[in-house]
Amino acid sequence: MQIRNSARAVILNKDNAVLLFKFSFPDMTDNINNGVKEFWVTPGGGLKGEETFLDALHRELREETGLTVNNNHPWIWTREVVLEWKGQKMLSHERYFLIK
Repeated sequence: MQIRNSARAVILNKDNAVLLFKFSFPDMTDNINNGVKEFWVTPGGGLKGEETFLDALHRELREETGLTVNNNHPWIWTREVVLEWKGQKMLSHERYFLIK
């Protein structure tokens, strides 16, 4: 089974509202509810090459939100979920970092 490592940001504003993106993946199912095709997700994404989780977090935030963060943020949660993408199973290993 393929493993996809990704870094995700839990971004809180001054009112503690969380930034989420809504994506539609018609070719993806998960091991919790295979009927769901739309997902609310935090900003972030997969590691490229030899990137660390923090390197990927910083790159993804620039790409997806335009935010530049230069300091380390606490790693607050890890999630692993089995997904099926276009008929192939994949383990999504996700690290979540808190950004205020």
